[in-house]
Amino acid sequence: MMNFRLIPPICLFLCTIPMCAVQEAGVEVTDGIRDELLVKSKKWGVPQPKPGAGLVKIWAYESGGRDVFALGFREKETEQRALVGFAYQDLARGIKVIEVPDPQDVSLKDVSPTSPFSGVNGVNFGLITGIQLLRAGNSNVGMGLIRKSLQEDSGHSHSAFRSPAGEPPVVMLARSCLADAMNRISSENPDFPAIKRRVETILKGQPQLKSKATDWVMAGLEASVQHKPSAPGTIGSLIDAYVLSGRTEGAMSMQIGEMVGAERELILMGFEAVPALLERRESKRFTNHIMQGFNNFTSYPMTEGQVVNAYLQRLANDEFGSNWLDRQKGYTAEDDAVLAWWKLASKMGEEAYVSKHTIAARKENEISVSKELLLIARERYRGLLPGFYERSLKSSSSSWPLAEAFVGSDAPVERKLELLNKAIATNHDAHRNTALSLLQTLRGDLADRELIRLLKNAPKTAKEKYWLDQDAALGRMVSKSTDEKVWNAFHGLLERADLGMQMELIDNLNPPRNAPPHILDSYYTIYDRFRSDTRVRNESTSEKFSGPGAGFPHDKLAMRDYIHMHWASWLKIQVSSPEDG
Repeated sequence: MMNFRLIPPICLFLCTIPMCAVQEAGVEVTDGIRDELLVKSKKWGVPQPKPGAGLVKIWAYESGGRDVFALGFREKETEQRALVGFAYQDLARGIKVIEVPDPQDVSLKDVSPTSPFSGVNGVNFGLITGIQLLRAGNSNVGMGLIRKSLQEDSGHSHSAFRSPAGEPPVVMLARSCLADAMNRISSENPDFPAIKRRVETILKGQPQLKSKATDWVMAGLEASVQHKPSAPGTIGSLIDAYVLSGRTEGAMSMQIGEMVGAERELILMGFEAVPALLERRESKRFTNHIMQGFNNFTSYPMTEGQVVNAYLQRLANDEFGSNWLDRQKGYTAEDDAVLAWWKLASKMGEEAYVSKHTIAARKENEISVSKELLLIARERYRGLLPGFYERSLKSSSSSWPLAEAFVGSDAPVERKLELLNKAIATNHDAHRNTALSLLQTLRGDLADRELIRLLKNAPKTAKEKYWLDQDAALGRMVSKSTDEKVWNAFHGLLERADLGMQMELIDNLNPPRNAPPHILDSYYTIYDRFRSDTRVRNESTSEKFSGPGAGFPHDKLAMRDYIHMHWASWLKIQVSSPEDG
């Protein structure tokens, strides 16, 4: 028997839910439908920009070598954001924004109703913007955008809240409003009573959208509304704060940076918090944590039971008989498996468990590290850290979290230098550069010596993909050095390297603040050398160019164009992107 259970009916997010039949493109929008859209949009929570907001085109993505935009409203009070559909988009990130001089006459040829602008569930924001234009008195463009939007799908193909193209306009509006309501669950401070009322209103107006998935949503919202917060200062209140801390889970999630706030506090409670966590494994109330989808797996907001299950598995460094695929689908481990773990772990005691299970052996010389147990070790059992790091050097898994914890500890400097040099000597891409970078923080002179050796011995090309090559990544360490010998060795590598290696080495350069003149001269020398270089990085000529490395996302890119783009990025100058080829 498989050792996991399912909190129903989350599997519905990963199964295709029958939808209304997709109709032919070009649904007629009569005056009656137009009026109904205006009425229902107000009732179902479609926002309206402030009077006087200017219409703008916001870069959304590139398709076939051309830019595709979304229409949005930029309000005078907040020039650095724009309302696109239901949500405001941040314009301060340097994305391309084009003013629309005449909102009554704008081409929709390069405008998309859907794009990466989405939350957990995709929304047809073009339909919403079209309605907002109608409300503002722009019937011409508003109706044009609505008609275009009705021909577009939105949302993940396997999501129960997907909106297929060709549906009746009011049904499509209801689906987008329902999807947005679901996205609000994952917001920073979800208003569960308001979300519940909104979903109820939408389903009352369009009862054909009711399904097992919406039943699951309503049950979760009801549990969220009925939840009574724990008393301040208790472990329960800390768990309450953690489950609303907005973490992303799943195989494709990347939790970068230090653990802070309620998450850190809960981890440092260690084993003391586990009994209270076990009591919440059946909870159906919603959190604002997200299970990040990919490929055939859609994203969805997680229940407290799912969040607690994921936390315990990370803390324990034990999957309790399930695996990542089970969790991606919404499964949680069986109670018997979890309780058996806790019986054994509590008998061992926290320190012994941290010592034995912070690092878990996996297949093919790989290990997994519990960042939760590692944090406990850093705070309470620091004597374990040297052994953790030394053990990781025998594996093929990245040693970064253990190396960083060890070097940041109060271990003797001599011991730190010993193990960092041991890691560099492995010449393994899981350990070498991490250790070299940390060595720079301890003894820059020793790091420079190793860096010069590695630069002189580096091959002229990558063994596999350029962006994953550890020698191509040496530019990061070179950027931190003020040793002229290091820079001479770097220029020597650039001289003999092939095009892909050169671009990747340069891509990893970033001038330090207050760099001395001789270092800046080295940067300028690189620019002068390549600014007229017409050689083309052509992804079709070598698999080594694939991936998000130097020149990405262009299939073809001349070195001269790349060098201008790269220098402009660290000088914080905006330049137009060159055409592919």
